[in-house]
Amino acid sequence: MNIKKTPEGNYQINNEPILDLISVPGAVRALKKPIPITAKKINEPFTVDTSEGTMSGKAGDWLMQGINGEMYICPAAIFEMSYDIME
Repeated sequence: MNIKKTPEGNYQINNEPILDLISVPGAVRALKKPIPITAKKINEPFTVDTSEGTMSGKAGDWLMQGINGEMYICPAAIFEMSYDIME
């Protein structure tokens, strides 16, 4: 199976356009599990060694620790859209 992005920014599977992945045979809908994570907002530029190499964060980005102890960066705008802070 060959999945690629066209120069126009669309995706194709075996040269067939994907308008919505759910239209592809075998695709399913799934709901992400509500797994609590630990996060710290960093108010200055920073770097962190991740499983994908050294990553750079901007002031206001969040340093997050995953369920296996891995560290990664979440941009502030994505954090605000994706996470609610637990009390």
